[in-house]
Amino acid sequence: MRTKSGIGLAFLVLITVSTHTARAGNLILNGSFESPVVTDPSGAIDLLAGDPSLAPWVIFSGSVDVVNNSRWPAYTGTQSLDLNGVSPGMIGQDFVTTPGVEYRLDFAYANNPENPSLAGATAFVVVTGSGITPLLFQEVGHSGSTVPNMNYASFEGFFTANSAATTLIFESATGADNQVYGVVLDNVSVNPVPELDPGSMAGALTLLVGGMLRLSGRRRR
Repeated sequence: MRTKSGIGLAFLVLITVSTHTARAGNLILNGSFESPVVTDPSGAIDLLAGDPSLAPWVIFSGSVDVVNNSRWPAYTGTQSLDLNGVSPGMIGQDFVTTPGVEYRLDFAYANNPENPSLAGATAFVVVTGSGITPLLFQEVGHSGSTVPNMNYASFEGFFTANSAATTLIFESATGADNQVYGVVLDNVSVNPVPELDPGSMAGALTLLVGGMLRLSGRRRR
């Protein structure tokens, strides 16, 4: 029983090391768009390019709508963001990164459900660093959301930072007849990909191997 407990402890150490050596913490602020708080009876407020209310997000162009749960359900919290306000919008946020470190971008997305007869909404997701070429570039699209069921999809993308400052951009690609019905965003996060510390890992492996050798020796005796 003691030997088995030793091996169990070794596995526990391995799990603990892999968990706690990760560089943790969401680098995106106001990722669920809970600020500014929507108090308008319509359940939404329209923010135009240059409006600082969405800080630290910057509204580069067009407009966006911050929407609360009285209008449609958020993925998390009480608010979400429609990339199309009265026109297609573009937002971005700078965050601190370490060159050479890999990061994971996550967010939930749906589409404005208030005109289901129109085609689905699309948007560009861009991560830029110090060079001209984006670190990540992808178009996402969504359709079929309804007010009772937004049917949020999950996005996961990876990039490696090449500078101390990196920018995340969301740009609506929905215009023309759909220009006020855009992609809905929520729960945006950027986190470093977990890395194991070689020294701590080596110690945990030593403990594990030692326990296995002791078990093997007792069985032979």
